[in-house]
Amino acid sequence: MPDLAEQILPRLTSQTLPGLPLWPGAVLPHYGGYSIANMTASLAAWLGTPPFGTTPLAPELTDPLGPDVRRAVVLLMDSMGYLRFKEQLHEPGSPWARLSQAGVFGALTSVFPPTTVAALTSMWTGRPPGEHGVLAYELWLREYGAVVNMVKLSPMATDSRPELLAEAGFEPAKFLTVPTLGQHLEAAGIPFHAFLQFQLTESGLSKMLLAGAEIHGFFSPSDQWVNLREHLEATAGQRQLCWTYWPLVDTLAHHYGPATSRLTHEVNAYGQTMADAFLDLLNSAAREGTALIVLADHGQVLTPKLEAFELKNYPDLLDHLHILPTGEHRAAFLHCRPGQVAAARQYVEKTWPGHFQVVDQAAAIASGLYGKTLDRRTASRLGELLVLARNDAYWWWASEPNALLGRHGSLGAEEMLVPFLAARLDRM
Repeated sequence: MPDLAEQILPRLTSQTLPGLPLWPGAVLPHYGGYSIANMTASLAAWLGTPPFGTTPLAPELTDPLGPDVRRAVVLLMDSMGYLRFKEQLHEPGSPWARLSQAGVFGALTSVFPPTTVAALTSMWTGRPPGEHGVLAYELWLREYGAVVNMVKLSPMATDSRPELLAEAGFEPAKFLTVPTLGQHLEAAGIPFHAFLQFQLTESGLSKMLLAGAEIHGFFSPSDQWVNLREHLEATAGQRQLCWTYWPLVDTLAHHYGPATSRLTHEVNAYGQTMADAFLDLLNSAAREGTALIVLADHGQVLTPKLEAFELKNYPDLLDHLHILPTGEHRAAFLHCRPGQVAAARQYVEKTWPGHFQVVDQAAAIASGLYGKTLDRRTASRLGELLVLARNDAYWWWASEPNALLGRHGSLGAEEMLVPFLAARLDRM
């Protein structure tokens, strides 16, 4: 089967958006068939439901799997960027290379910003972030009067107490104004099974995105893959979607940096467990018509700890803002005080020359960076200015010490490009 990545990459890395000039090397989201948001429509088509979401994946990525896929198993490896994953394919004896040789290997972009909450919401709604409104890890929700942690769905100021947001009337399952794929599949009578680590099964984000899914918890990679294999064998021949999620790449990359050897060893070990407990043992009946799709939500960039990027050292910036920045450390949303937009821009450009690009949010919205259409609440969540980090820059504004060596959220190739690997299990 074909390796399409080298054919696809030039069109992903050469995109431009009207009215949004950016630095050389910036990679933009490709919502026209080459982004994680396009996966959803393809899943609906494979599973035989009415159309759902926006544009499906480009045919060159899906046609090699054939027209008779009845069951899809989607593995999302959090933070496994394309450039990093390609290195894993060349590791001796790599099970990922085995999948690549049996299937199709390509590349996609993340959405903007390239971060888990935005990307997963796009994946499960089939819509770009501007349309579903879940735009970043930290988000100003005007309707609740709070800056909210969009993973825990709790106020950032007290992010260990999600009940405070619930007391204000927040209901995760009712927050989105667009339907989810799980709801769509449920209405069509197609089972949807989600396999998650036990500590994630009750997270706010899981409750928001996985309505309509049957949740299966697991403890470890071996537990994950045995559970999935046993489930597929028990439901052989049944049209269905199974989704499974592995977060440890993201954890390691954040704390040690994305180039750590720990990550290479962990991904190899995880892939070997997949091969030993799943690929090598799955029976032929369970393989029939089943496609395995491996992809990621975003990658990461190495961001050394530098005092120059800690906002506690620049209190004058806050004179121009209503609240601390929101969004992502590498894609900050500035909510400016009246008459202070130009001053805030000037402060950033003068204080950190060459490290950031400041963009008017109105221009970013008009360009299609967040997608062609917007949820009615999106503009208020974005503020007036977008501060995009270049190279290894970032901002740290939390009160606790900066503990991260890897980050994501801006338009670098390392964080925007993700792998797409798909194979028919009945052909292996």
